[in-house]
Amino acid sequence: MGWRRTGRPGWLIAGTDGETSYFDVRARHELTDGDALLCACISGCGLAQLPGWLAKDGLRTGALREVLPELSTTMPIYAIWQKTRHLQPKVKVAVDELVRLSLDEALIFSP
Repeated sequence: MGWRRTGRPGWLIAGTDGETSYFDVRARHELTDGDALLCACISGCGLAQLPGWLAKDGLRTGALREVLPELSTTMPIYAIWQKTRHLQPKVKVAVDELVRLSLDEALIFSP
């Protein structure tokens, strides 16, 4: 399972050379909502690549377990905002939080 915008479903994985590459996944289910993906994985619908911040509670409670840790890599997060001379404080807080969260690893989980 995985989420995507266009193209074939896939995961970002770390190679032995340290480079991140795209791995095509044959998926029976495709979900575009992270919470739905998390719930499906916990319910036993298959494997999912999730950001660490989304899966941390499931790991802590034992609802999820990490598989293939050697393939874990970081996942890109993008923030786009309107060009302006002064960045609004609420936008700065949101972007700073995304930067902090983006430091988590993308892990592959199973129930």
